Amino acid sequence: DVYSLPFTIITFVMAGLAWAISGDPVRALSVLVVATPCPLLIATPVAIVSGMSRAASRGVIIKSGGVLEQLSRLKAIAFDKTGTVTQGKPRVSSVEPCEVSKRELLKIAASVEKYSTHALAAVVVEESKAQKIELYKVTENKEYPGKGISAKVGGKKVLVGSYAFWKEKGMDLSSPVCIGHGIKNNTALFVASNNQYIGTITFVDPLRPEARHTISQLKRLGVDKFIMLTGDRKQVGERIGKELGIGDVHSQVLPAQKVELLLEEKKKSSPIAMVGDGINDAPVLAASDVGIALGAKGSTAASEAADAVIMQDDLGRLSELVAISKRSVTIAKQSIFTGIGLSSVLMIFALFGFIVPVVGAFMQEAI
Repeated sequence: DVYSLPFTIITFVMAGLAWAISGDPVRALSVLVVATPCPLLIATPVAIVSGMSRAASRGVIIKSGGVLEQLSRLKAIAFDKTGTVTQGKPRVSSVEPCEVSKRELLKIAASVEKYSTHALAAVVVEESKAQKIELYKVTENKEYPGKGISAKVGGKKVLVGSYAFWKEKGMDLSSPVCIGHGIKNNTALFVASNNQYIGTITFVDPLRPEARHTISQLKRLGVDKFIMLTGDRKQVGERIGKELGIGDVHSQVLPAQKVELLLEEKKKSSPIAMVGDGINDAPVLAASDVGIALGAKGSTAASEAADAVIMQDDLGRLSELVAISKRSVTIAKQSIFTGIGLSSVLMIFALFGFIVPVVGAFMQEAI
């Protein structure tokens, strides 16, 4: 579209000049005959569709050709943390109770988290099953997407959530008596009963083995800036960012804040892609220039909001996707410039009467 409009205008101007100079409409016809840039009309769409097909063969679904073009020009990529740059297979690292036993803390947390859609919730429930803990019956459960969940357990209001959620609620977690040493560098869920802090459950979620190599490859492909957006605590986010070589880390952010941060970054670095996998990532995926979802284990909402979906549990396909996009657009541009360039040369010859329409038709076929 960018090249065809000016080329069309130039074509009609040259045809008009040919007619005006010679007074012969056949000369104008000669210009129009050689002006049809078949590589622009045929080869470019084929290059784009072939790129989409190649990406599909590598397990990545691209929803439109425009997405492929955006991917080829990426300046920045933002990543979610859990399940995106990490393996998304967290396990309980420690149970740090305050005023209750470890078993009781896990029982309370699992009883509430049973009704949550968050990835860590399932881990808590599985840990309770592994320890053969019978869960409490709960009522009035309410989930706060990307933040936490509340419910009534035995008449008491229980709250389980992230550090950012607790800050939002204005609750105090600073007591050194109750917080375990393992919390500092690990992902954690904090538990309260009747607005009183009763303990923390920490998790370990290793980095994806391909994450560092993927970011290294993306740098080689010309992506200048990398950002990480996570609802996790600052210490955890900075540790993961340091391991991956991502200097711009935004921690303790809620889903709505992720969207705000990404929109602000779009003003500086555009186009920008967002990579995520969870239901909480759907809004920020939709807000980015190119939303990329890890669909193998991610949520349906994330996949629907995204412009491209990586269907295999492999972050390395991201760098392949960018490489395929760049290659496809390069071929498309080669076709455009070759077609327009050769047609322009023939148009000049036709303008001065060196090419008649029938010859021009055969020469156009050669192009």
